[in-house]
Amino acid sequence: MDKVWSKKVGQEIVSRLDKLFKNNIIRVRYWIIVNYYAPNHGYNLFFNIYRPYHFTRSISIGQLSNCSFEELIIFLNEIRTKYHFTLQYHHFSKDELRRLAREVNQ
Repeated sequence: MDKVWSKKVGQEIVSRLDKLFKNNIIRVRYWIIVNYYAPNHGYNLFFNIYRPYHFTRSISIGQLSNCSFEELIIFLNEIRTKYHFTLQYHHFSKDELRRLAREVNQ
């Protein structure tokens, strides 16, 4: 996988987010969970929607199998160009979390 592939997949995920994100509903919280999955050295992405007095919805928006950490950073930056949702990271080391905070959560 390379940089062009990462940007293309990032744009596909952004098009999925366009369908799910509704800007006209008030008091709704949105965030993305990035989960590292060790057996296939990949990442799963979930889009979460919380509306008051409703259950939280978690929608799978992508799976990156055999993806390197550097490609994940390119991919997340591509999503950040359009949306500035809160990103939560699960199953990452402390060094990876610091690097993500420095390079993606600017």
